[in-house]
Amino acid sequence: MKKNASQHRLVLQIQNNNQNDYTSKLASIGIGESCHHQNNAGNRRIYLAFSYFYNQLLTLSNGGTQIEKIIEFYEKVLVAIIVKIDVNSHADAYTLFESLNNRGLPLSPIDMIKNKLFSTLEKANIGNRMEVYFQRWNEIINLLGDDSTNQERFLRQFYNAFRADLSSIYKVPMAKKTNLIEIYEKLIDNNPEVFVEQLSVAAKIYSYFLDPESITESRKFIKPLLNLSRIQGAPSYILLIKLFRDQMLLGLADDQLCQIINILVAFFVRRNITDNPSTRDLNQLFMGIVDKIDTSSGMDVVKFVRTTLQNVSSSDENFIESLRGPIYEENSGATRFILCAIEENSMTKETLKDLWQRNKKDYIWTIEHIFPQDPSITEAWVQTIADGDRPKAVNIHQTHLHKLGNLTLSAYNANLGRLSLEEKRDKRDGEGRFIGYRNGLYLNEDLKDIQSWKAEDIDQRTDRLITAVTSLFSFSRYEL
Repeated sequence: MKKNASQHRLVLQIQNNNQNDYTSKLASIGIGESCHHQNNAGNRRIYLAFSYFYNQLLTLSNGGTQIEKIIEFYEKVLVAIIVKIDVNSHADAYTLFESLNNRGLPLSPIDMIKNKLFSTLEKANIGNRMEVYFQRWNEIINLLGDDSTNQERFLRQFYNAFRADLSSIYKVPMAKKTNLIEIYEKLIDNNPEVFVEQLSVAAKIYSYFLDPESITESRKFIKPLLNLSRIQGAPSYILLIKLFRDQMLLGLADDQLCQIINILVAFFVRRNITDNPSTRDLNQLFMGIVDKIDTSSGMDVVKFVRTTLQNVSSSDENFIESLRGPIYEENSGATRFILCAIEENSMTKETLKDLWQRNKKDYIWTIEHIFPQDPSITEAWVQTIADGDRPKAVNIHQTHLHKLGNLTLSAYNANLGRLSLEEKRDKRDGEGRFIGYRNGLYLNEDLKDIQSWKAEDIDQRTDRLITAVTSLFSFSRYEL
C-alpha cells in the first residue's frame, strides 16, 4: 500500500474483474479499506492464484510451523533479478521467447495476438467497451477450444481463406506459423474492433468443424462434417470457412453445401489411400479454389469444386491399385474409415450402431485381422492358411496380412486375437451371444459361414470390398 491506505501500490487491469477481485482479496486479509466481496470471485484467477500460492507456502513451511523457510524463500525473492528485454513487435517477442524457452508451457501465437489486440484497444481509449471485447475474445477461445494446434490452424486458415479481402491490409502468399504473428499485428493495427468482429464470425463457423455435433441451425451438416474430420480433411477448412461465411452471396443451398462436403470426403479418402496430391500441396490447392469461386454461384460452385478436385486426384485405376495393397500398414486411420463407411452404408434405423464410440483409450470398434497379426503363427492357422506349409504361411502373412480383404471390425478384438478361424467365427460372450464373425455386421456377411481362409479368399474379398469403396467414394457419384 502507499501512504494513503486506500491507494494500492499495484494496480491490475480491470478486465474480468481482476482489479475488483484483487482489492476484495486484500480487504479480506486486512489490507486496505474494506470493500464488497465480488460475486463468484472464488472461481476467478486472482482468488485461485492466491489460494495456490498460499497452499504452496504452507507446504514449504510444514503447515506454518517452520516460518524460517518462508523467510528464506522471501529473501531469495528479494535478490532475484528481473531482466526486461524490449523488442519492436509482438512477432519479435514471440521469436525471442521461443529462443529462450526450453522448458515449461510454450507461448502460443494466440497468446501474443491477444496481448497485441488488447494493448491496441487500450491505446484507442474505447472506455467501457474494453470489457465487451474481452468477453468477445473469450467467446472466440471457447469456440476454438484449448488445443493450441486447432487455434493456430484456425488463425492460418482464416487469413488464407480471406486473403483476397485482407491482402489490402497486409499481403503475403500464405499464412504460416513463421509469419502468423506479423500478419495479425497488421490486421489489428488496421482496425482492432473490425478484426474482432471478423474473427468472431469465423470462429463460430470453425467451431462447427471442430465439433459438428454442436450445430443447432442445420443438423444436416453434422454427418458430412463428422466424416470430413474423421478422414483427416482439416486442410479443406480453408475452403469451408469461405463457403459457410459467404453461403448466401454464393447462392448455395444447404443441400449443395452438404454435397461439397461429401465431395471433400471422397477426395480425402482417395488422397489418403494414394498419397496424391502431396500434403504440402493441399493448402495451395484449397486457396486456389477459394480465389476462383467468387464468380460462380449455386450448382456451378459445386461443379467447380468437384472438377478441380477430380483433376488433381489419382485416377480410378491408381486408386484401385492402392486399395489392393497393404492399406492398413499404409494408413490405418483411413482404412478404419473405409470399413466403417461400408458398414454404415448398409445400416437401417433398426441396425444402427455407433462405430465411432470411444472408451477412455481408444475406439470400442477396432480393426480385426482375420488372419492374425501375431508373427508367431499358430499351428491351426498354418493349417488353415497354407494347408500345413509353414514357409508358405509365413509368406502369406507378409503379403496378405494388411490387405483390405483380411480386415473387419470388432468390438471384441482382444477376445479374438490368435484364435483359430472357427473359434473367431463362432465366438460367443458369457451370455451366449455371438461376438465373432456371426455378430450380424454387414462386413461379416461373407465370413459368418466360412470354412476356409486362403490367400485367394483374401484377394476375392478384397475385390468385393473395393467395389463397395469405389462406389461410395467415386467422383462420378457427384456428376451434375
